[in-house]
Amino acid sequence: MKKVIYPGTFDPITYGHIDLIKKALNIFDNLIIAISDGNNKEYLFSVEERETLIKKSLFKYLVISISFLIWMTFLDTNSLLMHAELNREIKKLKKKRDALNKEILDDKSLIEKLNDIDSLEHYAREEYNLKKENEDIFIIEFQSENE
Repeated sequence: MKKVIYPGTFDPITYGHIDLIKKALNIFDNLIIAISDGNNKEYLFSVEERETLIKKSLFKYLVISISFLIWMTFLDTNSLLMHAELNREIKKLKKKRDALNKEILDDKSLIEKLNDIDSLEHYAREEYNLKKENEDIFIIEFQSENE
């Protein structure tokens, strides 16, 4: 766990201070802000007032960050929800593509088999019930016990 102390008078706190605090929070696990109260210097605000100003400043930062996250998650046109929906659609399309590629491979293998005249005749008899001129075909169907 990385800890850091950020000492300063913070009289008053500025955007530069807040920026350094934000950067430190991204780098370190624990940030301690030490408000200095030297004896030989006159301050605009008391230590308690400076502490309150720092807390309010960081609270505003927190509210803005949460608002940003809510906006990006739910409301933006490129929100996380939209990305999740698009990713689901991409997965469905990939499955369809894979199924069509398999069908293409099956058709190619069938075409290869049909190059031989005997295979072509066998396929025509099985799939389309075709027959030779002086030949009779009888189709026998069995009923299952459930019907």
